[in-house]
Amino acid sequence: MMDVSKVLAGAPVDLDGVDDLSAGVFRAFLAALRLHRQLMVKTLAGHGTHPGQAVCLRLLATHDGITQRDLATALHLSRPR
Repeated sequence: MMDVSKVLAGAPVDLDGVDDLSAGVFRAFLAALRLHRQLMVKTLAGHGTHPGQAVCLRLLATHDGITQRDLATALHLSRPR
C-alpha cells in the first residue's frame, strides 16, 4: 500500500504498468494535493495553528459536546489521563 504522506512529500511513485494518460492525471492530482497542503499549512500558521490541530478543530466543530475520550478515540490517540 502507498504511504500518502511520503507521496505528498515528493517521494517517487511507481507507476509501472499504468497508461500514460492515467499516470499524467495521477501526477496532476498529486501536484494539486501538494499545493493544497502548502496553502493549508501557510494559512493555519497565519492563525497560529499547527496543521495537526486542523483535524481536531474539525471534529470539535462537527461534534458539539464531544467528550475528551471520544475525541481521543476519533483521533486515534491514547485516552486522556
